[in-house]
Amino acid sequence: MNLTNINDFHCGLFITDNHRVVLTVNRYVESELGISSEALIGKSIRGIFSKSSVLFFESYLLPILQIEKSCKELQLTIKNISGQTIPVTVNAVVSGDRIFWSFFTAVSRNELHEKLTEAKEKIEKQAIHLQQISMTDELTGLPNRRAFLSKSENLISLSKRHNLPYGLFVIDIDHFKKINDLYGHDEGDNVLEQMGEAFKTFGRKQDLLARYGGEEFLLLVAECNTGTAEKLANQLHKLANRIKVGNQKIELSIGVRLGTESFNEAFKQADSALYKAKSSGRNTTVIVKER
Repeated sequence: MNLTNINDFHCGLFITDNHRVVLTVNRYVESELGISSEALIGKSIRGIFSKSSVLFFESYLLPILQIEKSCKELQLTIKNISGQTIPVTVNAVVSGDRIFWSFFTAVSRNELHEKLTEAKEKIEKQAIHLQQISMTDELTGLPNRRAFLSKSENLISLSKRHNLPYGLFVIDIDHFKKINDLYGHDEGDNVLEQMGEAFKTFGRKQDLLARYGGEEFLLLVAECNTGTAEKLANQLHKLANRIKVGNQKIELSIGVRLGTESFNEAFKQADSALYKAKSSGRNTTVIVKER
């Protein structure tokens, strides 16, 4: 094969003068554009580009050619005789009073890029969905233990930094074992589901309420004093009372710790307060304040 013949190259080849007037083209260009070489020779090369690419051609490509004498792998679009745009990768080299242009169609590359972009977006959405699932309790739809421990760190650190007590509520459904024993575990799950729906509407946006395990829930409230704790606890009791099993209202025992210490220490204090609430007849709240 005689490679000195530009028609033997499987890419588009142009030769223009320094005014970008076409002097020579090969058959590849003719076949891609659907325009004969006679119709192209003597015309400006800018005429084959789409409007957006002409702007790029004038504002970027030509200035670079004047300074650096070459441009490589520029992504542009050309238009064929039907007005259809075709993505291409363009290279250009200045040699004396001539500019040598080559281009490769990039339809397959663009399609592959679009597919890869779509796949990446799909994977990212799946990753976000999986992360949400891993941080959500499946039964109640509330944040789970893992999410609570992760999100509580910042709130507790902020409270300690400003020496503002936060409130940690340990909430337990009274006689939950009896519900499972008398009505079955499906009814127990139904109670938890209803509790989760009720709790989703509870509190401020910055408060954190989660199912910690079994029939136990945790609530973390920033800048919480005794009055606020009592008010919130009363609201929690009322929410629970709206849920019934048979003719019996659901009741809660709640232990609350108001302080600025670490989560582990606050949890010990709140859990101890919960035990006192259970021991004193249930369906009540015991609040432990920082000394």
